[in-house]
Amino acid sequence: MYVVRNATLEDVQSILPYTTETGKVDMNSIRQSDEVKVFIYNDRPLMILGLAHYPTGTDDTLAAVWGLFNREVEKHTRRVVQTCNDLIFDRIGYTFVVLIDESVDKYSRFAKFFGFIRTKDVEEIGGKLYRYYVKRN
Repeated sequence: MYVVRNATLEDVQSILPYTTETGKVDMNSIRQSDEVKVFIYNDRPLMILGLAHYPTGTDDTLAAVWGLFNREVEKHTRRVVQTCNDLIFDRIGYTFVVLIDESVDKYSRFAKFFGFIRTKDVEEIGGKLYRYYVKRN
């Protein structure tokens, strides 16, 4: 059974040993997020997505997106994609920004599937290069 709810710090801790990410988790980003959702299957977190909203001076909302993904999330792609689109990425008046480690092809494919556009901007974090992708609704 699939469940989506607000994530807790316990959810974050429970997914960490099983994540696909190789970098260090930024706990400050997690604490500063305005929304953090956990996607659960059979009482096990498959994915945690967080949004941090930033003021733009307009009616539009700028939201930085971060995620933690259980290695088993690929077995649930259809359901996760539908849920992400319905609950997160289908919001009108939002501009979403993600940093993608392009050395892992599935991350950029995931972003492109949801309509994110690759930018020329990169950022170095912990010795790794990440590219900015943007989606405007």
